[in-house]
Amino acid sequence: AELSGAKFGVFMHELFEKYPVNYDIIIHIMLKYGIDIKYANDVLSIINKIFTIPITHKLQNTQSMINNLHELQSNSIYELQFNLFIAKNVNLKIELYKILNKYLGSTHPYTIASQEINTNMYQGFLNGIIDVVFKFEHKYYILDYKTNIINHNELIIENAKHHYYLQYFIYLIALKRYLSFRLQQNDIDTLIGGAIYYYIRGPFIQNSSKDFLYVNTNCQSIIQELDLLFIQ
Repeated sequence: AELSGAKFGVFMHELFEKYPVNYDIIIHIMLKYGIDIKYANDVLSIINKIFTIPITHKLQNTQSMINNLHELQSNSIYELQFNLFIAKNVNLKIELYKILNKYLGSTHPYTIASQEINTNMYQGFLNGIIDVVFKFEHKYYILDYKTNIINHNELIIENAKHHYYLQYFIYLIALKRYLSFRLQQNDIDTLIGGAIYYYIRGPFIQNSSKDFLYVNTNCQSIIQELDLLFIQ
């Protein structure tokens, strides 16, 4: 069977959850999704490559020898579930635009895309799961795997198109509140490093110089203001 779209994403995420994986684990998951097991060795190679590609060089000027997801495992939490409290109904189209216009400007792809949002935040709890949270050089980051076919779009345009920027804003607010509860510190905002979106098809596109790691380490002010909007 061939997997495409959401099913491919679910299949890959299950493999990531089980990492480090061996041949037997891969066979089991492939059978579950009806995939011919003759491709098991190829899948194992793909997973190992995804987890050993350097990513931390994108975060800051660092001399650290730790540079990939495999090496970050001991400082990572996988599939972190959250229940984010929203204190009041929020008109996202209006309020998010104000914040993004303030910090990014009216011509930024995210600011423009926010005008296409057709949903609101409602009082109550927003549930979700963060693929990976990891600590690197005293800061905490979220990482989300994306299985999209990138085509010719720049990653920032892809993020704007699917409103992924809002997704990682919410994830970082959830992470901030989680750390505040667990660490009981007053300087939590300084511990938020940012977000990585890992477009996992990228490393396997032949003759492509296109970047497949989207990194935002300059969104802390947006996170602070959105958090206040949701909680007050």
